[in-house]
Parts: sequence; structure tokens; C-alpha cells
Amino acid sequence: LQLEMYMNAKQLEALPEEQAAAAAIQMCANYLGIQAAIGEAALGSLNTQVEQSMTALALEALPKFVQSKACIPILEKMLEGSDDNMKRADDLLWADYKVPDDVAGWLHSFVSVAMTYPACIVIS
Repeated sequence: LQLEMYMNAKQLEALPEEQAAAAAIQMCANYLGIQAAIGEAALGSLNTQVEQSMTALALEALPKFVQSKACIPILEKMLEGSDDNMKRADDLLWADYKVPDDVAGWLHSFVSVAMTYPACIVIS
């Protein structure tokens, strides 16, 4: 529901101001359970909730998903058809870090895939 709200809220940016305000009022009723009378107030409430939802998704849901077995088929699909040779992603890693050989393939693949998402991921 949080991701759906985010996607719908992003679509409001492309609408003219009056249409965005009317849509925001409806979205507040649907997603937040509040009845906003003014479009600007609805947009503000919606934007605040979207920011909180994105933070929750980035800090809670994404790490849990990446650690789950459900992530494996998605990573395999994203890497499907790629070369058998490992593509290094040294420019995406800390410059002073020497990647151990036993994890180099996994780490460089993961970093390359992680760059396709609008979230910060730290591996320690």
C-alpha cells in the first residue's frame, strides 16, 4: 500500500495544479483516512506521508527483502543473459576497500544491480 501510494503521488506532479489538488484530496481519503477540504493541505499531508513511507520502505522493507529467499529469483532474472565474465564495479565501492576474491563475484554483481534502485544500500 505504501509503494502504491508513492507511485500514485508521483503521478500528481505531472497534473495541472487544480487536478493535482483534487486528486490529492481523494488520495488522502483513500490512503490516509482523512478528509482534507483544501487541495494544498491534502498535497502537504500526502507528501509528508509519502516521505515517511519511503523512509520506512528503505530502512525496513528493502533490507528484509534483500535478505530473503524471495530476492534470489529477481536477482537471477536481472542478471539473466549477462556475460559469464564478472563485470567489476570498483567505481561504486569505497576506493580503499580491497574486495576479497571469494566474494568479488557476488559483491560486484550485487552493487551493479543495486545501482538500478533509488535507495542507498550499505554493506558492512
